[in-house]
Amino acid sequence: MPGPCSFCKALTTRNNPEIKCGRCQSLFHLKCVNLPLTLADLSNDDFSWICKPCRGALNDPPSYVGELLNSIRALQDDMSDIKTKQSDFLESLSFYGGKIDDFSVQLNSFKTVFETVNSLKQELSEVKAECQLLRQEVENLNQYTRINNVEICGVPEVKNENLVAIVKKIGEVCNVGLADGDIDACHRVFRYPAASSSQPTAPKNIIVKFVNRTRKHDLLAAVRKNKLPGLNASLLGFNNENKIFVNDHLSPYNKILLRKCKQFCKTAQYKYCWVADCKIFIKKSDTARAIRVLDENILGKL
Repeated sequence: MPGPCSFCKALTTRNNPEIKCGRCQSLFHLKCVNLPLTLADLSNDDFSWICKPCRGALNDPPSYVGELLNSIRALQDDMSDIKTKQSDFLESLSFYGGKIDDFSVQLNSFKTVFETVNSLKQELSEVKAECQLLRQEVENLNQYTRINNVEICGVPEVKNENLVAIVKKIGEVCNVGLADGDIDACHRVFRYPAASSSQPTAPKNIIVKFVNRTRKHDLLAAVRKNKLPGLNASLLGFNNENKIFVNDHLSPYNKILLRKCKQFCKTAQYKYCWVADCKIFIKKSDTARAIRVLDENILGKL
């Protein structure tokens, strides 16, 4: 149906045909929109045309497109910031990677040091064990030199005393006849450990070395047999009743070890602790087996 041209406002005719906008449905003279078309072109169903105002409207993006563009720009800014941070991170990663390489080199050197230390520790442990064996051998030899000796404690000291006569008197009191030929040497020594402050005037001990071990054992057995009522100075002709003790002559090491054994027996409730032929033994009860104590390690394992 003919109608006015939206451009020139004149009516459209057959001689001045029109074209309809496929968007706003407005009519336009072909001449007004400079379309070199014929009526045959206009009758083609596949032909579609949009006027200039509608084309402009199509070219103007809707409002959400602007928001989307703003979001994209913000994302671009964020990506730029991320790229900058990524670059900084890669630089830091490269720096610390170098540090890790340096640390790996140092760690390898430490491993070598640790291996050396472990080797030295092993050697030290072996040396300690060897030293312990050597010390034990030395102590055994030191004690063996005293194997024929007894140590007498508590005998008062007098000027110009005859120690051999005193020893023979002890044997007489205990019903053991000792001759001068049974005694190889006889002398006094300072007490070991030293006398306590409560006994500052305690007499020095008497060391008796017998010619053979049999006579030593005879005296010790007789003394132990006469333990009750026991020896005292008055039985030897002195004017006091100081107790007198006759024991194996232990080395300094074994004297200390014996004292520790007595302390252990008291704490651990072991019933017996004694010395036989210069060897130290402990026993928990009458039916228990005797344990020879060579060093403190044995006490630590009980």
